[in-house]
Amino acid sequence: MKGAALIIGVIFLLAGCVEQTEVGKEVASKAIENPFFSFLPTRVVDELYLVKYDNTSIEDDLAYLACIPRALSVDKGELYAAPLLFYGGESDNPYLNAKDGITYFLKDWYSYSPSTKVVSINLNESDIEELNGMGFKSFERINGNATRVAEQLAKNRSKAVLVSYPGETKKAEINGKEALSIEGGRIEKIAFNGSKAPEILPTYHNFTVPEGYKFVDAYMSWGGFKGKDPDMQLYDWSLGQVAASENWNVLDGAFEEAASYVYNPGEWGIGVTYMPTESLDANTAGAIANLEAEYLINVTLYPGKDFTLFDSDTLCTSITIDAGDFKGGIVVRDENGAVLAKEVPYREPIKLDSSGEGKLQLSAISLDGRPAKLDVSYSAEKVYMDAEGIEELSNKAIFAAMNDAALLYSPAPGKRFIGFEEIKANSTDVVFSTAKPYTLIENDTRVIEGGYFFAPAAYAAAFHGVPLTIVENNLSAESNWHSISWLRTMDSRTPPSVGDMVICGRSVYSFLQNTGRDAEGKERILTIAGDLELGPTWDRGFIGKGIPGRIFGTPVDASCWFARDAFYPSLVFQNPGMNGSYYINGSTSERRDGVLTISDPGGEIFAKYPVLQTWVSYAYKFNERASEYWGLNYTTTSGITPYWDESNESIDEDISRSGLYYPDMDPSEVVPEYMESMGYSSVFSTNLRATAENLNRGVLLWTEIMHGGNRGYGTVGFWSLNNDERNPWRAYEYMGSTEEPDTMAMSNFSGMDANRGSDGIVIAIWEQTPATQGVDGMMLDRYLDNLHSAGFLGGSCLIAHTYLQLALIRHGSSFQIIDPWLTSWYTSLGFELIARGLAEGKTIAEAYDEAISEVGISYLSDGWWWDIYENVVYYGDPGLRVYSPAHPWEMPRIDKRP
Repeated sequence: MKGAALIIGVIFLLAGCVEQTEVGKEVASKAIENPFFSFLPTRVVDELYLVKYDNTSIEDDLAYLACIPRALSVDKGELYAAPLLFYGGESDNPYLNAKDGITYFLKDWYSYSPSTKVVSINLNESDIEELNGMGFKSFERINGNATRVAEQLAKNRSKAVLVSYPGETKKAEINGKEALSIEGGRIEKIAFNGSKAPEILPTYHNFTVPEGYKFVDAYMSWGGFKGKDPDMQLYDWSLGQVAASENWNVLDGAFEEAASYVYNPGEWGIGVTYMPTESLDANTAGAIANLEAEYLINVTLYPGKDFTLFDSDTLCTSITIDAGDFKGGIVVRDENGAVLAKEVPYREPIKLDSSGEGKLQLSAISLDGRPAKLDVSYSAEKVYMDAEGIEELSNKAIFAAMNDAALLYSPAPGKRFIGFEEIKANSTDVVFSTAKPYTLIENDTRVIEGGYFFAPAAYAAAFHGVPLTIVENNLSAESNWHSISWLRTMDSRTPPSVGDMVICGRSVYSFLQNTGRDAEGKERILTIAGDLELGPTWDRGFIGKGIPGRIFGTPVDASCWFARDAFYPSLVFQNPGMNGSYYINGSTSERRDGVLTISDPGGEIFAKYPVLQTWVSYAYKFNERASEYWGLNYTTTSGITPYWDESNESIDEDISRSGLYYPDMDPSEVVPEYMESMGYSSVFSTNLRATAENLNRGVLLWTEIMHGGNRGYGTVGFWSLNNDERNPWRAYEYMGSTEEPDTMAMSNFSGMDANRGSDGIVIAIWEQTPATQGVDGMMLDRYLDNLHSAGFLGGSCLIAHTYLQLALIRHGSSFQIIDPWLTSWYTSLGFELIARGLAEGKTIAEAYDEAISEVGISYLSDGWWWDIYENVVYYGDPGLRVYSPAHPWEMPRIDKRP
């Protein structure tokens, strides 16, 4: 939700009522023959590989690689697979304390395969005692450095691939000075007048940027009246949308501003759209004429000049650029032209965490039109990491797994060494990772922890049957932009630059095309890397061409998380919800003559294949009521107007209205319909205690929309126990009930639910404090037990890449679809479309891709859109298929290796 900062409150407990009710309905099922996303039909073997995690050495990572050809092996067209995980991760720092994730995984694995043999790599006696305590009794213990571990693993293997340790990281300093000058020129000013009634279709105003101009600023105002709220987009027509401004007038005022480096001179344009977020007042609401905005756009073009500071043959870090007393503006760009930093006007030296391989470019901009001279000094540290060696080593481990060979770090007698050949991709999947060590922020300082992601990423690539691509070796500039963009904005959570996302995304796909991996259709792209090494903008940027998925956390988290996804077809059967259990269902209420009456107290119900739904701050009959309050209906990127437009898909029949129509933005009513069409049972709860208890009892999915924030440990706003009705099945506004939740409408000046009436939104920004109570990630962590591979669909702002998300991952969530940035109200439709896609038999990532493409920007297919606050990201393997009674499979049996 827009502006979703939360005030954290005290949470009290609620005791549930007891009532037995069976929910769910019969469906025509279509069995899934191969539920694994591996490249070959998969047989699960009764083995488990655990490598002791060491955050001070690369030896554990190399030992992990040596395990890959044992954990994964090919025989007669089938993949024999066992989980391979780092073991450890205990720490007083909650962000590093990954042990819970391992523990919950092992409990589920033991429940599935109690006769498993544990192959322990450098585990100590206390580790073995812990495993004994979980029930594991059979062990093969191997200790030593990576060379010794590889030799022991290679016993009884007749052939091997010989590899070398990667080279050590080396550093070198760069220092330089440049005397630069710019000629200046006329400051060009262009003005556009126009009027805009509420309408999503853009009104365009085009202009030309002459040669020699390097910066453009566009400012739109409409007379200072905050009750009107058009939005503005900036286009470089040879590139596409490069910037967008979507201020909320209540918070920011009656203006929009978008500025950009001039990527290309020539034809540019301004787009004006208008999806209002307030009406004028209760009396004039819905009168489109009163909402019409008379706007003025002032465009200013500034002259400047481009320079190359230096051209590096490797990644650089700790960069400082000092332009002295220069009074103009400075823009710093990478090899591809993506903006790394800008100061317009320039005030102090620019500090960059890193820049990728290639040219570091500086653009000096005259803000007064005068010529200027500037003395620029710079310093940087070149970092020579053996990214090429790490990629080759990882791919040799994959190659060995595919060729029934061992991996050895030194020659051994009795082995036939086979030559490494380029891995022939066995699928259209792509797997990326990084050679950088894992880092985190401690006391506002970036600290190198010392673990690596390339080893679990290599295991994942082998499971997918494709080579591993190390970004520093192939996409240094592109990956670097995503890294520093996230570092710069991770606190403010400013949405990413549209133009730079396009530049980087196209460059990555150019690489995939040049290496033969841009196949017909959309590639599934898995990235395993920390967010500080490769920010989440990387994943969001692929929408339009690929179907991305991200696994992150610590390297321990990443290894455990991928294993849970890879073996989800087996582990999901350990979820109690698969056989049915009792859950706390929310109460039902109504108002008669202003008096709240609880018509159904809710309580304990029996549910099989349960989906838990938590609707607290959500859209409600948005388009059905939009024309009466907002002045127009919401329309998607493809031109669909929910509720009003006819659908040609039978699954949409009678969803929001009688007949065959696309569903309205009404998730509390639409999502259950789609879920139940798959044979799922819907369970509803809104307060923390009931929701956490339901999660601990075992659900297949948890979907929620409530206000969220990223401060501290991450926060979400559950229904407050201070309300008269303590656990309604869905939240509601003042003088409302579950029967009619939308009883208050937002004021045009305050954003508060100040007017009586319906605005299609339940619980506005400022009403969250009395209506909800904030729950942070640490509190949620304490309430949760084993989630047994439950997926999470979260419509809360800002909660991705917080401890709250880590808590879900470590308690056993197999995937999450959540937003690192602010989320607009229209995410409600996206979550409905995800449920619809699952009902149609799509994988979870395919359903996500379809949904985000309807409500947000598709950067790589010229899918420009006004709403820059639709950036939810899919976290998990993009190949994962969610179990449902409509698309079931039998629990895979345990096999022995041939």
